Amino acid sequence: MAKVGRQKELEAALRRLRGERADVSLEAAEIIVGVGLMVLTQFSGVTAIICFTSSILKSADFSTTFGSRAIAILQIPVTAVSVVLIDKSGRRPLLMVSASGMGLSSFLIGFSFLLQDLNQLKEVTPILVLIGLLIVY
Repeated sequence: MAKVGRQKELEAALRRLRGERADVSLEAAEIIVGVGLMVLTQFSGVTAIICFTSSILKSADFSTTFGSRAIAILQIPVTAVSVVLIDKSGRRPLLMVSASGMGLSSFLIGFSFLLQDLNQLKEVTPILVLIGLLIVY
């Protein structure tokens, strides 16, 4: 119901679940924010970058084996740190930092391929792509 904008029906369903006297407005707002975040995640492009990591590394003339391993090794500590940060800092600051990181990552990857197409600093292109991919993760 939250996905299609049926706010009143969402609150009515929550009242049936929690009881008629329960204040469900905060919970309904949290559900709507959660659904909104799921939708925004789809538009960020991170899924495409994850699926095409090997192709991106190969296009940048970078070792797909080394790049994939570096990303996989980095994911473990970053996931642990993100769990702690979510609890301590809350959603909003974490989302702002994540959006900024995704933007920076996309810029670096795009800029590195622009340099590659212009035959400028071709030796830097693989490193910029790897850094851009590491920022995404």
